[in-house]
Amino acid sequence: MKAIITMGIPAAGKSTVVNKKYDAKEWAFIDPDEIKKEHPKYDAKNPQLVHDWSKAIAKARMHEAIAVEKNIIVDGTGTNSEKLVSWVNEFHSVGYEVTLLFVKCNLQTALKRNAARDRIVPEKVIRKKSALISISFEIVSSYVDDVVIINNN
Repeated sequence: MKAIITMGIPAAGKSTVVNKKYDAKEWAFIDPDEIKKEHPKYDAKNPQLVHDWSKAIAKARMHEAIAVEKNIIVDGTGTNSEKLVSWVNEFHSVGYEVTLLFVKCNLQTALKRNAARDRIVPEKVIRKKSALISISFEIVSSYVDDVVIINNN
C-alpha cells in the first residue's frame, strides 16, 4: 500500500499536479479544499469558514481508506510538520510506504495564481506558509520513504 502526502504553498499547483500524475481509480484522493465545497455554507471567497470542518472530514476519509487498504493521496500545504509526521507514522504503522510530494512554487507565482482563481486564500496566509515550508520540508522529509520534488513555477 502506498500513501502520498503533498506539500506546497497555496496555489503552487498541488491538486493540478496530482490530478495529472495519478489515476483516481487507484487512489483515494483526500483534499480538504475539495471537501470544503461539500459544505452548504462554503464560500469560495472565504473558504476558511469551513476549514476545521473539512479537516475533520478529511481525517475520517483517510481512516476509511486505511481500513480498506486503499492507496491514499492526502493533499495539503504541509506546513504543520508535527501533523504530517504523525500521519507518516500512522501510515507506517499499518504498512504503508509513504512518499512526500513537494510541489515547489515561488511566492510571486503563487500570489498571481491565487488572485486568478475562484477559491481565494488570504495573501497573509500564503506569505506565512511560504515562510514555513522549507523548514517543514526538512523535518518531514526525514520520516518518509521517498521524496518527489516538482518545480511548478
